[in-house]
Amino acid sequence: MFMKRGLMIKRIYIALALVWWTFSAQSQFLDKSKDWNFSENYRHWGFTMAGNLYPFTSTSEPKTGSLDLRWYYMWGFDLGLAYHIRLSNHWGIKLKLTAERMPVYSYRFYLPGDETTDGKSYFTTIPNRYAPWAFRLPVGMEYRFFTVPRYIFFLQGGVDVGYVREFFEAKAHNAYLGTAFADTGRRFRLDPYVAFGWYYLFPWAMWETGIVYRYHPGAPYFNGAYAVGNLQKTSSFGGHISQPGHYIGLRFIWYPHRRNRHAGTECPGQVHSKQVLQRRRMEEKAQKRAEKILKKERKRALKHQKRMKPKRKRKKRFLIF
Repeated sequence: MFMKRGLMIKRIYIALALVWWTFSAQSQFLDKSKDWNFSENYRHWGFTMAGNLYPFTSTSEPKTGSLDLRWYYMWGFDLGLAYHIRLSNHWGIKLKLTAERMPVYSYRFYLPGDETTDGKSYFTTIPNRYAPWAFRLPVGMEYRFFTVPRYIFFLQGGVDVGYVREFFEAKAHNAYLGTAFADTGRRFRLDPYVAFGWYYLFPWAMWETGIVYRYHPGAPYFNGAYAVGNLQKTSSFGGHISQPGHYIGLRFIWYPHRRNRHAGTECPGQVHSKQVLQRRRMEEKAQKRAEKILKKERKRALKHQKRMKPKRKRKKRFLIF
């Protein structure tokens, strides 16, 4: 019994030692730059806005004509707030709370003249259809590089947690084409993402620019089908269409500026605001003026000392002839 207790106590000591060693090693690894804080002059929260391109929609090939994705029009967007947790100048955690509008479809539809009722080629565009607002919570780990003056590059990876609202639609777009869409029924989604970009430190805000790639590993966000009919030569047919949910986005985040009590005490490599630089110039001018006044006072004191010194009396000399 006592041997078991002793063994258990040894294991507890070993576990505590490993935890202490891991924490100390990680703290040294994380915080490599303790001389200044690049985000000290800015808020931890900011406003985020992104434009997202969805070029990954899949469509089965029609028997006649064409149904092509207008991929360069398949733009979605999201808006929200971001919060940055700084572990060190190199490591940080990024949280965002956003509302996203995802496009479901956007097509070019073409039929040759021998398939239409009037004998003319039929060509039309089907505009973007957006799903209801989805609410997202991307959480990621970030590593930063301080290699270029005034620019701070970063790499980021994490998970985008989302809540997708219900969507269903069946619509006849013209006399030949009709579509039907529905979501897959899964309301909560977990999508991994990676991002890279840079920070730029303005006097009024810290501007973050990032390029984001989000991948959805599960079933597509929206599944659907299309049907083509009223053709002259080809019998009516249909096909499968889907929106997987992957996107490539361009994201901007603005962190507002805040007043820093310790402005001017950081290392010389930090980018300072105009107010700090202006205050330093004024201090330098005041110091030069004080030095000039001190030199003048010293000269006056030396002149006064010379005047106050007693004059030596000359001895009278008598000439004997």
